[in-house]
Amino acid sequence: MKALKITEELYQYTVDNCFEPHPILKKIQNDTKDRPDAVMQIPADQGAFMAMLLKSMNAKVAIEIGCYTGYSTISIASSLPTGGMLYSLDINDEAIKTAKSYAEEAGLNEKINFMKGPALNSLETLVTELSPNSIDFAFIDADKGNQTNYYEVLLNLIKPNGIIIADNVLWYGRVVDPEALAKDNDTKAMIAFNQHVQSDSRVEATMLHISDGLYLIRKK
Repeated sequence: MKALKITEELYQYTVDNCFEPHPILKKIQNDTKDRPDAVMQIPADQGAFMAMLLKSMNAKVAIEIGCYTGYSTISIASSLPTGGMLYSLDINDEAIKTAKSYAEEAGLNEKINFMKGPALNSLETLVTELSPNSIDFAFIDADKGNQTNYYEVLLNLIKPNGIIIADNVLWYGRVVDPEALAKDNDTKAMIAFNQHVQSDSRVEATMLHISDGLYLIRKK
């Protein structure tokens, strides 16, 4: 196995050498860091990675499932061209309110359509409003029990060669912990999702150990 142990100092070095998709992201980090649920925010290197990927793809239309305080929202929307659109889905009123305020401050509100409610309901709305194969990019970062369900709906919306990124696929290391598997339904759901993607002939997928694990999935 060829892997480097990442210390806090070395991790900060990598972050310092990442580009920043939008200057407001530092403010979001500072405002969020002391929240008891701050672990839900994606880290800076992940935001930079997704932004770079979107720009390289020339992505114009994207979906995110789960906006939290808006770090992923800003990272994605700021990487879309003029006229691009991000559909940001979340069930939590406070999350949408917070992410929306940052989007407005960043001057990105015209690029974002916030959709409040259960994500599967919002996705079904998008299925009726958008054409199949019309989305360039999707990011899944919400309740783990529905991860596979979100993925299946998104596959109908994503273009061939479009990308889905699923977050938390290492689930804090619990995916290889037999004790966690026996006790934790989210661990079971994440392992089932990973197996589902790995065996899916409709896609090509690579798992990355960025943050809590990302599954980078390309629709054939």
